[in-house]
Amino acid sequence: MKRLLIILLLTSSAFATTTVAGKIQNLGTGNTTSGAFVRFWLRGCGGNQPRIRGTGLIGPSQGGVFFFDFTADGLGNISGTLHSTRDAAGTGTGDIECGGSYTAVWYGMQAFSAGKGGPEVPVHTKNGSTLNIANVTSITTNPVVTSPTGHSTYLRLDAGNSPVTGSVTFLSDVIAQAGANLIDVKTLNGSIQFADQFPGATADVQMNAAIAALPSTGGIVDARAYGATSQTIAGQVAIGAPNKIITLLLDARTGFNITATGNIVVFPIANGSSMECQRTDGPRNNVESIQAGATSVIKSIVAPADVTFFPIMILRGCSFLGISGSSVSSALVDLQALGLGSTIENVTVYNPFNTIGVLFHPSATSSMSDVNVWNLQSNGGAVAGARPCVIQGLGNTQQVSNIYFYGGGCQHAGSGQYEIEIDGLNGGVGPVAGVSSIQFYGTHLETFTGTLGIKLRDVNGFKMAGSMGFSGGGSTNAYTISESAANLTQGIEIAQCRCTSGSLAQYIVNTAAGGTTIANVSTAPFIQPEYTFKVPSLSTSFSEVSASPTPAGAGFDVCYADSTAHTTKCSDNNGSFFNRTLTIGTGTSTSNGTIINAGTSQAQPAITITGATTSDIATCTLNAAPVATWQTGIQLLPPVVTANTVTPWLSNPTAGNITPAATVIRCTVTR
Repeated sequence: MKRLLIILLLTSSAFATTTVAGKIQNLGTGNTTSGAFVRFWLRGCGGNQPRIRGTGLIGPSQGGVFFFDFTADGLGNISGTLHSTRDAAGTGTGDIECGGSYTAVWYGMQAFSAGKGGPEVPVHTKNGSTLNIANVTSITTNPVVTSPTGHSTYLRLDAGNSPVTGSVTFLSDVIAQAGANLIDVKTLNGSIQFADQFPGATADVQMNAAIAALPSTGGIVDARAYGATSQTIAGQVAIGAPNKIITLLLDARTGFNITATGNIVVFPIANGSSMECQRTDGPRNNVESIQAGATSVIKSIVAPADVTFFPIMILRGCSFLGISGSSVSSALVDLQALGLGSTIENVTVYNPFNTIGVLFHPSATSSMSDVNVWNLQSNGGAVAGARPCVIQGLGNTQQVSNIYFYGGGCQHAGSGQYEIEIDGLNGGVGPVAGVSSIQFYGTHLETFTGTLGIKLRDVNGFKMAGSMGFSGGGSTNAYTISESAANLTQGIEIAQCRCTSGSLAQYIVNTAAGGTTIANVSTAPFIQPEYTFKVPSLSTSFSEVSASPTPAGAGFDVCYADSTAHTTKCSDNNGSFFNRTLTIGTGTSTSNGTIINAGTSQAQPAITITGATTSDIATCTLNAAPVATWQTGIQLLPPVVTANTVTPWLSNPTAGNITPAATVIRCTVTR
């Protein structure tokens, strides 16, 4: 029995406890006794179950919280013991374990009187010591959690043990950098790869490694972490592959300098893949570009990878720049053979030295059609050989059709070049034009000294809508229209606009079959007339002009409103223009019903027809079959037209008098 008592005593003495003592008083120097107590809240478990070392767990006090109350006696005194949160020195482990740690917890001490609590003071209870509630030292930092077993380096969520010394790698994909206050991630979930985290001396090597790390189904390569730096592209970066759709994300602040050679497409984009650069503002306002470096020899910066049959490509928010000395054999941006579903949006192209800025054209096996272009800005910068916007077909073989431009602009070609070139390249072979249905809405066009404006050749269907802006001087003509074979160029619609300056030689020069020259309006307010050429089915759509347009050709009926003659003129089946008959009005009156002597005529009651003039023509008829008294020789003479009035006349050419019965007469005035 003695031996058993000794063991129990040893176990009891092993508890790490702290004596709690003190007195609760009021401001009146008396003791607080009514409903007075001190509560010790257990803090720091973070939702874990607290346990007493080697003995058992602590039961909750109210639901999921843990506390213990010391009630004051009649003199305001409290006394008792608590489990310790620290050893006797105040630095080692205590008696309470939470989540595997014996240093995670502390107490929140709070005095209560009459059911009302005061402020909470964070305290530790030291093993074997006495905590006097009237004289406590509050702790000022959260306890340090013991390092997990098996790890010599760990990170505190509150950064209490930062800065971390050295680099810590997690699963080979996350790196915490010492002193940098950041965590670099190489991949997220496998389908997002961060290019800057891959090894490589140049950005293209890193991007290609990131692309290779994506699963076979594709994903995202995020290169935005390059930020406001300059990077080198020394080789090709293939964005995607068949059945592997990839999105390449770039930061608009990053400058990419291309040094590649070999006449390659630097960024070939596979069907369905995309390049997105966040925003565009050209090479200014802290926005950098992907530029063809001075030593580069390339075919284009970006183009579809496979042009076999209507590829889909998405290009959004990117800026491309040409540099003097670079060699670009196709175009900075080559949009060959794109089809429905492609998106070109907020793209900027600057300074295409001796090359094309943006090129729209088919391939040998695929036409190009049904593409919407939003806010494309191609600015030649007036540099040598710059051709900002070019649309080319392949004649009868493959065509470019249904391309719609919204906003943006094509500006400042090199001397002797066009700002916009649209050419079907039929080479004299018809009947299908190489380009059809090209439309511009709200596009800004600006010429420069020695530039040539807009070229249209072998184009069936071109529309420049009313919100078009056209400014600057120096070009020979605003529009130069031609064809390589008769009737290939037709369906041209150019809206009236307040545009151009007085320096153009002509507004429109059209040498296609039946074409004419339209003079430039060189004085303020510079309102150029609406122009249409061989536009079919205009019988219900009129253009008000002061001169007769050219007939559209065999099989076409064209009408226009002549603002000088104030009449409608039409050409039927390529014939000469003639006035269309206009009905001014119609009305009736009842004849006098009185005798008309032999060999005389008689005026009948006048009819009011508003708008009639003396030069108009009126015709009159009976409103019903003639009665018997009209069938003995009475004749209806041509009426007399005066201002707003028509007067019918009856004649009796016989040898005897006739009294025609009163009858309704109807008259119509035409012009």
